[in-house]
Amino acid sequence: GWIGYKVHLTETCDDDKPHLIVHTETTVATTPDWGMAAPSHDALQQKGCLPSRHVVDGGYVDGDALVRSQTIYGIELLGPVPLENRGPRESRVGHLREAHVAAGAGIAEELEKIDDCTVT
Repeated sequence: GWIGYKVHLTETCDDDKPHLIVHTETTVATTPDWGMAAPSHDALQQKGCLPSRHVVDGGYVDGDALVRSQTIYGIELLGPVPLENRGPRESRVGHLREAHVAAGAGIAEELEKIDDCTVT
């Protein structure tokens, strides 16, 4: 099993401004990344620096994070949607996966265009 800790960093990535780490969160190594989007957004909201887009790796993306980021914080969460191999009733992502994949078919190109984002 995993032992130790991991650190979740949130960094600005505006092309015309310095890249700054605006939030850190330390967890035990066994804490799944997918549960850390909301705590990071809470902290950023308290600091008054919520991004309009938050670019994350696949570990932070699931159906709950996609929906909560948009509805609670007004943040467009961008990242690869994990492949789902469970049945539809057991799926955390469910039909959102297909919709997100269809909407984000050109995500690599979109990510290159982003100049107002935060990377975790």
